[in-house]
Amino acid sequence: MGRSNIEGQTQLTDEILFSRYKAGDNASFNTLLAKHKNQVFTFILKMVKSQAHAEDIFQETFFKVVERREQFRSDVSFKAWLFTIARTTTIDALRKKKRTPEDLDDEGQIEGISVETNAHENVVEGELGSLLTEALKKLPPEQRETFVLRVKSELTFEEIGEVMVCSTNTVKSRMRYAMDTLGDYFRKKGLLKEIT
Repeated sequence: MGRSNIEGQTQLTDEILFSRYKAGDNASFNTLLAKHKNQVFTFILKMVKSQAHAEDIFQETFFKVVERREQFRSDVSFKAWLFTIARTTTIDALRKKKRTPEDLDDEGQIEGISVETNAHENVVEGELGSLLTEALKKLPPEQRETFVLRVKSELTFEEIGEVMVCSTNTVKSRMRYAMDTLGDYFRKKGLLKEIT
């Protein structure tokens, strides 16, 4: 398939691309995978804190997407459906190990650092990523998950509500509390100025 055809497919909505995939167009699935793989992987990694475990769950997530493709309804957000599968797959994997996201340590934690940045930017990004990881530990699980879905995975409040099976107002409230807690943490570290 030519590059221009792939670029043309990226202009289509996720729901149309997935409907095309269900009809037998594998290139549409490849476009969706390329579009969402980093966000899904980051979301999983933030929950399990282990690169190897996250890779396994990531593969299982997309296997389930393929396996459940006929269950997808085009009147719902593909992204919310995808992240619902990623979330339940991750929670199931953690239950099998009898661990919860907040019980995990940072062993194996790898922050995504772009290969396009220079060495100084990598150090700064790594330090900020470490601080954010530490700050996220201060949040209750629901707030942490809401924050990661909103900021790292770029889901809308409505999509997060679908993924977490709660109202949009609940999502907004969790996000507000998460931002307040993170703001307090960064102010104590001297990274944010106190607003008077």
